[in-house]
Amino acid sequence: MGDIPNMSAPSISVIVTCYNNQATIAEAIDSVLGQSHLPKQVIVVDDGSTDGSLTAISPFQDRVTLITGHNGGPSAARNRGLGAADGEWVAFLDGDDAWHPHKLAVQLVAMVANPDAIMIASDWSRDPAALAVDQDPKIQRLYASHIAILNRFQTSSVLALRSAVDKAGGFDPRMDTAEDWDMWLRVAKLGPAVLVKSPMVFYRDNPDGVSKDVRTLSARAQDIVAREREQLYFEKGFVDTIGAWHLQRFMVAAALGRDWSLLARLASGLRGAGRATSHARAFIAYTLPFLTERLKRRAAA
Repeated sequence: MGDIPNMSAPSISVIVTCYNNQATIAEAIDSVLGQSHLPKQVIVVDDGSTDGSLTAISPFQDRVTLITGHNGGPSAARNRGLGAADGEWVAFLDGDDAWHPHKLAVQLVAMVANPDAIMIASDWSRDPAALAVDQDPKIQRLYASHIAILNRFQTSSVLALRSAVDKAGGFDPRMDTAEDWDMWLRVAKLGPAVLVKSPMVFYRDNPDGVSKDVRTLSARAQDIVAREREQLYFEKGFVDTIGAWHLQRFMVAAALGRDWSLLARLASGLRGAGRATSHARAFIAYTLPFLTERLKRRAAA
């Protein structure tokens, strides 16, 4: 891992969001304050917690900026943090996740190697023991088209240029459940992103989390596709194909979850003049590899 002199490194504000994370918020904050490259500012936004989260946060109040308010959801909480941030770059951390101690330092190295990148993310793991930093981590460059196909980033892994986040309009509360995917797609239209292929975020997979709501997530995916059809950023054929892909992947999720009414509703989208080609392309390019990978994982489990 290369060195980033503190004198020349851009300033970073970290936004930690918390909603009823009493058991984990201290670990999350500690993982930020323990970074080998310390951020300029640490903002903790408590989104109307009703448990003991504020008590757990209180020992850190002399080292963080604490913002409290009524519960408004993840987008509103992150936007409140953005309103208080003064760094050139912003990083996000959910209150039930944690960082590897060198996460920000490695992302700064990637920033130097990719000076045109406006968003830098890392891999993540559900196993805290698996967090690691490769001495020469692989870097994958990603563009808006990649993110339109699938959300490539876990929110707690992202470091983004503040001016790009502002220009993209911040997080959209109407898109909660898919608000992170929506946000990264809008930012990626402004410039390239890079993914550092080292797992530097411990992600706690909450089975009750909003991202597990397949019905809402499928609806938000359709909202994103509809917007992209209107904005004409991508070619029509590409939008038609990714629209078919998102329909197919949520049909798989509905079938696995035995949500037959959702499956029937999504299946109705398969019909229509001119859609056969898009669905065939989507199945070959995206759905078939997706299903193959799922089967490999199940066989290895």
